[in-house]
Amino acid sequence: MLDHMEQIIDLNRKTLMRHMNSKIERTRRTRQRGKTYGPKADDALRAISESLDHICAGRLTPQLAPMV
Repeated sequence: MLDHMEQIIDLNRKTLMRHMNSKIERTRRTRQRGKTYGPKADDALRAISESLDHICAGRLTPQLAPMV
């Protein structure tokens, strides 16, 4: 089985055995920093986003200054 996996995945046997024997543990991420803006800024951004028909962030960012 390891020979077959070696050919398909292109990893050596030792690495494959290490991956097969490792326990899968999922840890919860914690937020590293707090929110930067307050509720007033969130409300303003939400209103601008709705007025521009919820365009993507890349197109929304240049339009923020003229809309304010």
